[in-house]
Amino acid sequence: MMVGFTFNVFMLCCTFVIATHGLLISKYAELEMTKACIGQGAMLFCDISGDPLPDYEWFKDGVKLEHGGRFNIRRHSSGSSRVIIVNLKDSDSGMYVCKASNSAGTETSSERLSFATDC
Repeated sequence: MMVGFTFNVFMLCCTFVIATHGLLISKYAELEMTKACIGQGAMLFCDISGDPLPDYEWFKDGVKLEHGGRFNIRRHSSGSSRVIIVNLKDSDSGMYVCKASNSAGTETSSERLSFATDC
């Protein structure tokens, strides 16, 4: 964990299952709105798993996010992904989408990030 940063943790989560010839992709819940504080950090989880394990992509307002700088994107071997955004700025508010794809199909999970005024 980074020293000096406060992180808000949010889960992109619902249960949805697609099964085709033994292949699977599942989404487990979805939040629709997240409030965070400017200058702090936020961690967004994408709880979509599958067999085989899906590949994950993250988007903000339709633009693909790349790992690096203030965005730390990771895929977990358990079948999920997360993005940590450090030092939140006004420009970070918007719609975040996680797209998970495998040979069974594609699932997305989305969340709107906005800023609280009582920080």
